[in-house]
Amino acid sequence: MGPFIKILQNHPKQISIKRNSILITLVQLALLKRFDQSTKKVNVRIGKFRLTSPDYATLSFLIKEKFVDEQYYFKETNLKPVIFDCGSSIGISVLYFKSLYPNSVIYSFEPNPTAFDFLKANVNNNNLTDIHCYNLALSSEKESIELFIPEKNSFINAKTLKNDSNQSNKVTVAAKPLSLFLLHFAEVDLVKIDVEGSELDIIEDLKQEVLKRKIVKKFIIEYHASIYPEKATFDYFLTNFANNGYLYKFITVNGNEPDADKLIVAYLPN
Repeated sequence: MGPFIKILQNHPKQISIKRNSILITLVQLALLKRFDQSTKKVNVRIGKFRLTSPDYATLSFLIKEKFVDEQYYFKETNLKPVIFDCGSSIGISVLYFKSLYPNSVIYSFEPNPTAFDFLKANVNNNNLTDIHCYNLALSSEKESIELFIPEKNSFINAKTLKNDSNQSNKVTVAAKPLSLFLLHFAEVDLVKIDVEGSELDIIEDLKQEVLKRKIVKKFIIEYHASIYPEKATFDYFLTNFANNGYLYKFITVNGNEPDADKLIVAYLPN
């Protein structure tokens, strides 16, 4: 009952979707997950958005994360912010950003080919504009890389690092440095990164020019400490921001254990 209590207690910050609409959708999904075991493409509505997903469980998880926990909320005076969404999965984060800033310009990246198809469907079915979708992985250089897609939660947990404890399918995908896109801008309002362990490669790329030029005003990054548990690695990751004038804070995403994944907010001081 946690998400239901949370949505009743806390009003969504400034998104265009009313909390009762979110609650209704979550109740609907809870019932559908229990009584409809369909593994085919499913559709539900949340506010004005029509959401398409491979299954109800994936959709329920993503709605709770994006619209209830609001992990990617950020306050911006620019009503047409430029947002880079790295690791968009099936596109629920894109819809969240559009509900937060309807006039935002979004660059969306998702390497999983099947998840990317759902991302495109969720953009097109809602007639969203100013969204640029790329079926790409993000790495430190231009290359083709292997993407490991687990059989369980395949639309959420695909990664470029193989976890031998989980069965997974391997596909080869194109990869490009994120800097190739960011360096075209004088200023970007937000870069959100949730890439299942590839955040280290991305920062290795960004520290060369993007961080030095302070192009990005704010980052929201999920750091997967469960993949890279070494404290020295985490400290090095944070140092790249501190050395380039960014302040940062972080919260635990999955519990309080030392190797729990963390959500990092790195930002330029006003």
